[in-house]
Amino acid sequence: MLAVVEAGAETIALAEGLGVDPGLFFKALDGGMLDLPYLRTKGAAIAARDFSPSFRLKLAAKDASLVGESALQHGLDRPVFATIAERLSEGRWITATRTSARRS
Repeated sequence: MLAVVEAGAETIALAEGLGVDPGLFFKALDGGMLDLPYLRTKGAAIAARDFSPSFRLKLAAKDASLVGESALQHGLDRPVFATIAERLSEGRWITATRTSARRS
């Protein structure tokens, strides 16, 4: 699911950056193999700028880390998950910094 959300978010950002309606992305998915309910739910929220969490960042980072560790143990290259793990770590750092600043 981490890869689905990341790919969906980047596709929406690309569409917006190119001045294309992100709704066309969802229209292109209609009835196809990638027409995933979770992608539609998260994608619609992202397009609407609703970034309410549906899963704890800490747990998502843990899952990405577990994927990375498993891949390394088996000599597998996993560039997409490496990028996702990096972004989740950045998010955890930003969250921790903001939380610490509020407590000060």
